[in-house]
Amino acid sequence: MTLEKGEGDNAATNTAKPDAMEDVEAEKMRFINGSEEIYPSVVKIEPSPSKDSSAVHFNGLTKQELMAFADDPVWMRIRSALLLVFWVMWFGMLVTAVLIIALTPGCPEEPAMTWVQKANVYQIFPRSFLDTDNNGIGDIKGVTEKLDYLQSKLGVDALWMNPLFPSDMVDAGYDVINHTAIDERYGTMEDFEGLVKAMHKKGMKLIIDFIPNHTSKKHKWFKESRKGKTNSFANFYVWHPGTGGSVKQPPNNWMSVNGGSAWTFDETRKEYYLHQFHPDQPDLNLRNKEVVAELQKTLMFWMKKGVEAFHLANADYLFESENLDVNEEVVNTAAADKGYKDLRHNLTKYQPETFKMVGEWSKFVQSFESNKIEPYLILETDGDEKVVQKYKEADEQGGIHIKTDSALTKIDGSCLGECVYKLVTNLVSKEVMWPMWMTGNKYSSRVASRMGSQYVNAMNMLLMTMRGTPITYYGEEVGMINLNLTAADTSKFNMFGSSKQLTQQELKYDEARSPMQWSASENAGFTSAQNPWCPIGSNYLTANVQTQQAHGIGVSHVEVYRLLSALRSRPAIRFGTLSPIGAHGSVVAFVRHAYRFKHYLVAINFGPLDATLDFVAAKPDLVQREGRVIVTTSNFRVPGEFEIGTKISLERVFLRPTEGLVVEML
Repeated sequence: MTLEKGEGDNAATNTAKPDAMEDVEAEKMRFINGSEEIYPSVVKIEPSPSKDSSAVHFNGLTKQELMAFADDPVWMRIRSALLLVFWVMWFGMLVTAVLIIALTPGCPEEPAMTWVQKANVYQIFPRSFLDTDNNGIGDIKGVTEKLDYLQSKLGVDALWMNPLFPSDMVDAGYDVINHTAIDERYGTMEDFEGLVKAMHKKGMKLIIDFIPNHTSKKHKWFKESRKGKTNSFANFYVWHPGTGGSVKQPPNNWMSVNGGSAWTFDETRKEYYLHQFHPDQPDLNLRNKEVVAELQKTLMFWMKKGVEAFHLANADYLFESENLDVNEEVVNTAAADKGYKDLRHNLTKYQPETFKMVGEWSKFVQSFESNKIEPYLILETDGDEKVVQKYKEADEQGGIHIKTDSALTKIDGSCLGECVYKLVTNLVSKEVMWPMWMTGNKYSSRVASRMGSQYVNAMNMLLMTMRGTPITYYGEEVGMINLNLTAADTSKFNMFGSSKQLTQQELKYDEARSPMQWSASENAGFTSAQNPWCPIGSNYLTANVQTQQAHGIGVSHVEVYRLLSALRSRPAIRFGTLSPIGAHGSVVAFVRHAYRFKHYLVAINFGPLDATLDFVAAKPDLVQREGRVIVTTSNFRVPGEFEIGTKISLERVFLRPTEGLVVEML
């Protein structure tokens, strides 16, 4: 596009004449776009009107005139009033903003919690979980294979693996032959590392057992220690020459937890060694700094492998009196044959050195520097709240703050109704250390056997809603039952090796260690071998994972467990206070509540009788008149009234035996 002057202009002249604009009417501007004949566009520019020199112009006030107005009293008063109004409004808005910030509820804060406190833990007896190499024994790869089930179906985020170390299986793996190796029956160290890697990829944590009180007689340390009194391992264990002349006797009356004397004479060293448990489990001498150093190396070894926590087994027995010539007090003098329970174990349990050692180990574990794991030590103790307090105060800088608690395993057919309520309220009132609850373990009877299968959902509801960390023993989510073993089963099923003669007590323990029931197929889907290491539970046709996840089965134990597990994400359930409600003798009821978070009512009928309850009258300060059902035990005779999502009155709730529900208060 070009711009040209109109006719009569000299296009080549770039300099305008001084008087060129005097006659603008004669001027024309033409925009030419393409052919002039086709686009004869002409724009006419109108001139501005002539300036009239006689017109009056307003140029504003002078400085002197403005200052005269500024000093005028009227304007000064107006200006001062406006300034006062401005500052009053400004301060008013400031005070209002501060009050809004101070008085308006902000986002509620959750307390700092460790991953152990927030976890849903699943305990695995590896020998019985899943066999992938068809030798009849569960293995590490079997655990890896089932991680999806554990995490997505059950909501599990941490596994507690019972001993995987080489062992003679005298005590289900707690007789350790090598603290830093994997028993070849379970796989290889590469299999273990693969499990840890797979778990970390899913954000899951791994807990293993730490067994510092004793070892196996086949451990390298004991083999060397028994050779003589001068080698480097001589003082790794607790030895005593015994008393008497030619016929040696134990140095004192100490008894083994397993029965019999706590002392056994070793023919090689010609001295007695101490064992507070099985004779094949000699006690380590923890007053020997070399032993402590070796055990710390063990902890370091597994932390470097990615283990996040250690369950400290048999902590109460770590030290005994330094004076081995003193007898323990007999408390039951009427007993003809003195047993373990007939003595007061003031010389062999809860020694001052024990508390200090546990505190040092806890501090050592937590000092491990890693951006991948946050390790903790978990205490096992059967001491009362005074003993637990001593563990907690053992070390000012470190200490131990988490413990397993097997109190719920005591709930059985002889302890129902009011007995359960008293047990729960007693546990809550005496809480000293964060508890990790369990309803079953490798030494206790299964829930379905000691209480009846109708209580499986009720016990899982209690486990998941208590204040603390829940630990589920494998198979409890489907309602597995105990075996009924006989001595003949020892050789028939190659239980721990056919050459080993199991005692009646050992057989009793193994009744709760049967293979996991995965399906209704042969051997419950545990193994393809002809014979598993141990018999399969008799209820495997229905109490198995596959059947309980099938369409048409209804709301199974697994489904109820999954719903209960999901409750752990709710703040009041995860860390809130537990306030018991004594609404009825047969019913265990309590409120889980946390400031400015939703509150939950839990009610389970453990008694033999129906119960009509008014929770509002029983606990008016915590229970509201209405609530919404979020989980039930799914065994209600009139299910429509307690369907999930139903709004109910908490002034009138009717519960039959074994029925339970969790209600979110509105």
